[in-house]
Amino acid sequence: MLKLVAVVMLWQVFAHDDFGELRVVCMGCSSGIGKAAAEILLEGGAEVVISSRSPDKAQDVVKKFPSTAHLIPADASDPIQLSKLAVEARKRFGQPVTSLIWAPTALGMGTFRIVGGQAGIAALKDQMNVNVYGLLSLVDALKRDLISVADTTPGSAAIVAVSSIASFNPAFGNLAYSIAKAAQDAAIKNLALEFGALGVRFNSVLPGVIETPIFDAFGPSVAAAMLKDAEYRHALGRNGQPKECGHLMAFLVSQKASFITGQAISVDGGARLLGSHVDWFSGVLADSNDDRYFPLSRKWSLRGNSHKVEL
Repeated sequence: MLKLVAVVMLWQVFAHDDFGELRVVCMGCSSGIGKAAAEILLEGGAEVVISSRSPDKAQDVVKKFPSTAHLIPADASDPIQLSKLAVEARKRFGQPVTSLIWAPTALGMGTFRIVGGQAGIAALKDQMNVNVYGLLSLVDALKRDLISVADTTPGSAAIVAVSSIASFNPAFGNLAYSIAKAAQDAAIKNLALEFGALGVRFNSVLPGVIETPIFDAFGPSVAAAMLKDAEYRHALGRNGQPKECGHLMAFLVSQKASFITGQAISVDGGARLLGSHVDWFSGVLADSNDDRYFPLSRKWSLRGNSHKVEL
């Protein structure tokens, strides 16, 4: 019996050694893609601070990893709260922070033509406060930690930001979101350049449509219709799942990705191949037969299952 216990303990040690040296602040990671990345890192032995405006959504993660998962509430758009988050994370870890995953969400999409210029600009400000100014504020609060980690353990200091394929392929009705994500991608590339010689890495992950709780805001019937329509805008004929982004994010903050920086990596099921995207308001504002909104290059992806071949 003792031998069996010893074998199990050894298995646990070696099975959870992929990310064992990482101390990760995971901002906006109480649900969806960020939460999936946090769970993957924790399963691999990392110590993780999960932060968001609603950290209680991640209570199940803390129950599963009580000694390595920590909840610290913070608003991604508030520089003061982000500064306090950096200090508190350092205290919880007892060592410098090695990595940051940036995955908060702002819901204002900015349908400029419909809601009007001022409302669209207000939505853009909300998006920029989270996606750009918040990111820069937290990087600034953590930069000494990251530089010291890079100096002692090359390749281990890394930041991964969740962006979107909308940053390069705008979606109808998503003006504020698209602009902010494009700005975030530009910030990541510039930070990668500035911090490169110091050994700190910065990368972006650009998802297609991932089935996360964010769609709950539209109500069950609308969300189901949106997700069904989105399936056929991906070359793989389906939407993504949070862990399919989470695995890449966990890899990018690890030493295994030590020579990768300044990249914007799509995880989009081939949506970019189709030149497609999700038009959140297309059912209200546009007709799928109207080439002004749905170019011919994308009509193939809108035909539902007709492109699937039975073998």
